[in-house]
Amino acid sequence: MFCTNCGSQLDDRAVICPHCGVPTNNYYRPVQPAQQPAQPAEGFNQQMPAPAQQPAQSKPVNAFAIVGLVLGISGIWLSVLFGIVSIIGLIFSIVGLNKAAKMNSGRGLAIGGLVTSIIGIAIWAIYWAAVILSRATVYF
Repeated sequence: MFCTNCGSQLDDRAVICPHCGVPTNNYYRPVQPAQQPAQPAEGFNQQMPAPAQQPAQSKPVNAFAIVGLVLGISGIWLSVLFGIVSIIGLIFSIVGLNKAAKMNSGRGLAIGGLVTSIIGIAIWAIYWAAVILSRATVYF
């Protein structure tokens, strides 16, 4: 097959000319389904059983662990002004960690929430301690 635009020789299955980028006649043809495999010889009529499809089992979601992690991460960013976000994240993470043992889901998320919440609380405490101490030295 040859390109109708530039005249380059193309593979018979080409959809677009690699030289000029113009679509070939194959571009507009519907896709043909794959050919059927050859039939087995006579006397060989065994059919393979279809694989049994198992229903997808969804794993339970530990929402407390997820919320704890989200609040913990948010608490790090908002820790200077709003330490309460990290405290609430810590509470949700503790509850999520307790539920993770029963649900067998979300243990890592809960631990991540604990760590990020503790970091947020520490940043909040250090910042406000520095603010209070700096004001105390100015007035004395």
